[in-house]
Amino acid sequence: LLKKTGYLKRGHLKVVSRADLVSGYVGQTAQKTKAAIRDALGGVLLIDEAYSLNGGPNDYGREAIDTLVDEMPKHGDNLVVVMAGYEAPMRRLIESNPGLSSRIKRTIQFEDYSTDQLVEIAKTYAGKFGYTYDETVEQALKERLSGIDRPNARTALSLIDEAIARQSYRLIEGQAETDDLNHILVVDIKTKL
Repeated sequence: LLKKTGYLKRGHLKVVSRADLVSGYVGQTAQKTKAAIRDALGGVLLIDEAYSLNGGPNDYGREAIDTLVDEMPKHGDNLVVVMAGYEAPMRRLIESNPGLSSRIKRTIQFEDYSTDQLVEIAKTYAGKFGYTYDETVEQALKERLSGIDRPNARTALSLIDEAIARQSYRLIEGQAETDDLNHILVVDIKTKL
């Protein structure tokens, strides 16, 4: 979209995390961060869980932040930087460097998923691995999700991963029929590992 509107030349997406930007030696973090920026020129640099760069005064993540602050204005017309993460840690990251807050033009806060949306995400995820379940399992998922403070998509995926593992134990223990091989049951959702 940014390429089609003429804002960016290439319009590609470069996704990075702390491991892609931070090194364990002085000076290497700046090199890694500049290399990621170079790869993203003409497109979008997405820093996932960007708050992990804010590790404290003696952390090499600070060097990545300082490098970003220095490099962003140099490539303003040829680079979009998106920093993604949870609200409170992201606020602390932005406040950690005055230059960073002045370079961030927009903040977009996404609403949390509803329980029904999380159940749909879980169902799609289970389906990718060939697993199915019925409405009783959906209800059990809703109950588990409502008992968790601020569940997110990762929570929903973890519940399915747990259910698949529990289903496997059930099969190994001989508590399943042949048609259960790809079917998640309520017991798989309700039983914690």
